Amino acid sequence: MRQAQSIAVAIALSAASAFVTAQVQPAPAPAPPAGGRGDGGGLVQVVYNLQGVPPGTHGVHIHTVGRCEGDFASAGGHFDPGPAGNADPDLNHPYHSGDLPNIVANATGAVTATSYTTRINLGGPLSPIDADGAAIVIHQNPDTNQTGTKGQGVGGGTAIACGVIVK
Repeated sequence: MRQAQSIAVAIALSAASAFVTAQVQPAPAPAPPAGGRGDGGGLVQVVYNLQGVPPGTHGVHIHTVGRCEGDFASAGGHFDPGPAGNADPDLNHPYHSGDLPNIVANATGAVTATSYTTRINLGGPLSPIDADGAAIVIHQNPDTNQTGTKGQGVGGGTAIACGVIVK
């Protein structure tokens, strides 16, 4: 069984703003799901325990900058390193390294979920944690997992919550 690197996300959300604190720690995990872009050199576990999220399905992504100011545009684009990378949220879907599975908030706005990804690692060339950090962003709408045109919103549209990942 592989060791997973874990990002534990615990946040309280409101319609106006939200802040995420993420902690990274080793954790055992089951084998990752099949498919995806390939092995980023590790298995990363993301654990959600959220309250106050608008009910429904929401896209979640790792973004390139560890800042969550204003409308959360300060978090940059979707994490997608490499010579052919493209951080535009509507292009290159569903192949961004920072693409995570959608989350579903119940009628009371609660989300308790765990997801896994092999698209990144937390200590190598596919690590989003660099000199300017990284963030987890929750979007208003679902990620359709399809490539669209710039500004189309297929990656989930407006950011409704953002949290800086800290190691």
